[in-house]
Amino acid sequence: LSFVLNKHYTLLGGTVWQICLQIICSGTGALGFVLFCLAVRYIELSDINTLSYTRVVWTVVLSVIVYRERPSTGTLIALPLTLLGVIFVTQPNFLFTSKPTLVKNIDDKFRILGYAMALGAALTSAINVLLFKQLISTSTDIKTSVLNFQFALAMLVILILNQFYKIFYIQLTISWISFLSWRFLLAAVVCVLTISAGIFTQKSIKREHPAVYSLLGSADIIFALLLQNIFTSVQSNFYALIGSALVICSVVVLGISRIINERNIQKKIKENVNKNNEIC
Repeated sequence: LSFVLNKHYTLLGGTVWQICLQIICSGTGALGFVLFCLAVRYIELSDINTLSYTRVVWTVVLSVIVYRERPSTGTLIALPLTLLGVIFVTQPNFLFTSKPTLVKNIDDKFRILGYAMALGAALTSAINVLLFKQLISTSTDIKTSVLNFQFALAMLVILILNQFYKIFYIQLTISWISFLSWRFLLAAVVCVLTISAGIFTQKSIKREHPAVYSLLGSADIIFALLLQNIFTSVQSNFYALIGSALVICSVVVLGISRIINERNIQKKIKENVNKNNEIC
């Protein structure tokens, strides 16, 4: 907020349609983040990262539907790889033997709920990315820092409503001493780091090719697997590793395909410009 006010940016500007898109963009971003955090209660973090990163493929699929683009060869290859990866990570009972319960005291139906939340986070994130690119590409007045502030504001509203729900509906008593504990301070540090990660993400999307960003960002899955298997007692089974590898492969295929297509388009544009110059 201080950065936006210092730059004299408008907090909610543009046409009526752009204002509606900004509200939906911040809402989908906050909803995806909430679904991701709720899914942590029911399934492993590495599985959540793998499922949520399918947003790269869903973004391409949605862009094909919305903008009526012709699906590329990379998209047609990446989509089945992603679906196979999701199947291997979730390991449904009708295809696999019973998956070992790595998150203790969680019933199977709640694990399904966790998988649904992770996939929901991926879909809402895909919608959020499309709206984000639409807003910053169609208007020079809408800044990335303003969109970041709107997302943070939407998250704040959701968290305040959650506190009202806990206090007045569930009637949960809150001890103010907990706010002085080391756990709360550590959570505050994690929140600040999360905001920084969001800023870096938006800056990278703005400055780098989306395909390159997707390729480098897929390292999330690898980091989650490594950190989980090293620092926790939760160990990923063979099928989960295959599923993660398939999702990473789909992102790599999609990213390389996008880069090749962009280069071909730029090459054709240069050839046309050269021909026009020769004619002139």
